Amino acid sequence: MGNLMQRWQGMILSAPHKATASGNNLSLAIAAPKIERLVVNIQPVQSGSGTPSPSNVRPISGHSTVNVTIGADSRTMTLGGTYYGGTLDLLTGVLTVTYGAMTVGSATAINSNTAGDFLYINMGNTMPFKHSTTAPHPVSYCDKLEVVTTRPRTRTTTGLGEYDGGTYYSYIYVWDIAKTVTTATTKAKAIAALREIAPTWVFEIQNPQTYQLDPQTIRALTGRQTVSTDAGSIDITYYTVRPPYGAERGLNHDLLL
Repeated sequence: MGNLMQRWQGMILSAPHKATASGNNLSLAIAAPKIERLVVNIQPVQSGSGTPSPSNVRPISGHSTVNVTIGADSRTMTLGGTYYGGTLDLLTGVLTVTYGAMTVGSATAINSNTAGDFLYINMGNTMPFKHSTTAPHPVSYCDKLEVVTTRPRTRTTTGLGEYDGGTYYSYIYVWDIAKTVTTATTKAKAIAALREIAPTWVFEIQNPQTYQLDPQTIRALTGRQTVSTDAGSIDITYYTVRPPYGAERGLNHDLLL
């Protein structure tokens, strides 16, 4: 009976207060139907395991829709394109894209540096990748090459990373394909090999892009509710119950609903 009385007092005598939570599959004690903030952190999905290589291809998938469930309320937001990373604020409808993607192909501009010891891709001005010469380095993924954040000092490494000497380039290491690119002939072979591998690179972009989608009105059911998404993780601000006697009385607000 005492436990029931404590639960009753916690429900009736405590005004709901704001709480925040982050994660992919949350179980929340919700005390008021109004949701203050609901943002989905869109993340790319890379299949498989181990280091990506031409013999261990790990495909990377983006999202054209975002599904969110709060208890019995399920919403599907159509993004108007395939995006690999960013945020979607459901209440304002603002989609912020922070990742881009490209596949190396026959038309991709590939060259080598002056010393001829690495190849680089010219990203141009349309979607420059986020660059930094110090840690933490921008996050990127590749389906067929290892992603690195520092330039290897050995020519037995195949990898992809940022080029810290320019705004619009990325390092592409092909040392196990062509041990050196110091001559025009070997350089041409290395570029041809890279085009044949045709890696897809998903990378943080320097200048995020925003799009306006339809805002959503979300009212959660009170009580214990599951909040989840299929596109990454969720940041949510909601209302829950604060125990009237404080934490020193041993009450856990998560147990009140």
